[in-house]
Amino acid sequence: LYFNEDATIWVSGRYAKGKSDYTGAYSNGVYGDLKVKGINRESWEIQTILKHEFNIESLGSFTIGPGLGLRHLKDSLDQASSGGYTRKNDLSYAIISISKEFDNKGIFKITPSVAYKKIIKGKQHSAIEEGVDNIQKNGYGFDINLAIEKKIYQRSLYVTPFYRFWKIKRSDPAIFRSSTVFEPENTTKEVGLKIGIQF
Repeated sequence: LYFNEDATIWVSGRYAKGKSDYTGAYSNGVYGDLKVKGINRESWEIQTILKHEFNIESLGSFTIGPGLGLRHLKDSLDQASSGGYTRKNDLSYAIISISKEFDNKGIFKITPSVAYKKIIKGKQHSAIEEGVDNIQKNGYGFDINLAIEKKIYQRSLYVTPFYRFWKIKRSDPAIFRSSTVFEPENTTKEVGLKIGIQF
């Protein structure tokens, strides 16, 4: 979305479905005792960023922007063990991003970008019996992308390796079966490759 000559509103979304590896613990066990590969995972994410272009003498132009995002993640932990369960995580977060474009004499363009993400609020829903909700207030993440663009017959082909990271602190406590339960500190890492074409 065009805002003015120096700023643009970017709205992006993604949906992913696949497999993940899970490390956890059995009931009353020690973290790391339970390791399972091939757990079903489904997620979607939406971001809105107001990007501004700035010129820095001797360094050239950079694109910097604040924004907001939403992320939904579903893990089928009932595949991990007989006592497993499905859990859903919803996060709202603030973003600050920076990127810089390098043009190799019109042959191709390389645009590295980094985005830092800070949690505003999160909720972890564990589908145990009637369900347990834990509120998450502290955590951060970042995205690193390296977009490579090549013009082919008046079209743009994009290849973008990426790395995504989240570290979420221990949640607020909740009551389950007259006991206090919480979601422990956890991390999520994603590595992949995006391929696209612009007509």
